[in-house]
This record gives sequence, structure tokens and C-alpha cells, in this order.
Amino acid sequence: MCGITGFWWQSGRTHSKALARTMAARIVHRGPDASGEWVDTDAGVARAHRRLAIIDLSPAGHQPMLSWDERFVLTYNGEIYNHPDLRSELESIGAVSDWRGHSDTETLVEAIAHWGIQGALERVHVYKETGGAGNGRDGRIVRVKRHFQTHRFGGRFTLSLKNSVGLVA
Repeated sequence: MCGITGFWWQSGRTHSKALARTMAARIVHRGPDASGEWVDTDAGVARAHRRLAIIDLSPAGHQPMLSWDERFVLTYNGEIYNHPDLRSELESIGAVSDWRGHSDTETLVEAIAHWGIQGALERVHVYKETGGAGNGRDGRIVRVKRHFQTHRFGGRFTLSLKNSVGLVA
């Protein structure tokens, strides 16, 4: 499944997309179809994604993905089984009228933009890489296995141990 990595840093330090891109390159085995980076230097956070395209093979499913209103950015790994139903619901209430593509990532980021994170997570039925399922009806979502490393200036995160050594964020 897709690969996610990124880092955060203390204000006053500068980082570029180059470091995020390097981190993504180290997990190419997680997603050979595309790569993307998103950096917010004011907030001190960067995300990178390696894509294994399954549902929407077009560039419209590229990540990290911004919501239409650009309030949210999503980097995600998993599959939302009920995303066609969520799309229909978002359309019927007028929350989204024009989709960019057919990816479940777009469904999730627009659900978050409309219902908030908690409201969106309560509605999704997902599969995540840990092999567990989350059922939105009872609010239980299985945690994805993560690797975090922190130091006095910031830290980094990744889904792959292969990316957790040798780089300084």
C-alpha cells in the first residue's frame, strides 16, 4: 500500500521540499505510481507520499491532496470501502458538486472539510495496513502502525522503518 512520511520542525529553521522528496524516494517500494510533497514553512510541517494507485489511476488521486476550500491537506494510506456512498451523501447535501476524480482520498478530504475530522471518521468504513478494519458506525478506527522520532528541533514520521534512519529533519 501507499507510503507516507514527513517531518516537523521548530520555527526559525528552514526546510524545503527537497528533504521531503528525499524521504519519499527512500520508500519508493511502498508506491511506485506517483510521488508528492507538501510543505508549510510557516507551520513547520512537511508531508510526502508515495502512491500505489488502486481506485483512481488518474493524477486526480495524487497526494498530498488539498480540500477544495484549501483548509485541509490529506496524506493517507488505506481504502475507504463506502466512499461511493459518502460521495453520494456529500453531493445530496450540496457539500460537493464537482469532483476532481474518483479517488477515496478525495472523498475523505472533502468529508473532513464538511463534517470535520471526527464527523468524517465516524462515517467511514476503512481498511488500514495493520490488517484491521474500522467501522464508522461505532467510532472504532484501527491505528496504523507508525514510527516517530523526535529531537529538540522537531521530528519525523514514517510508515516504513526503511525511512526512519539516516535523515535529519
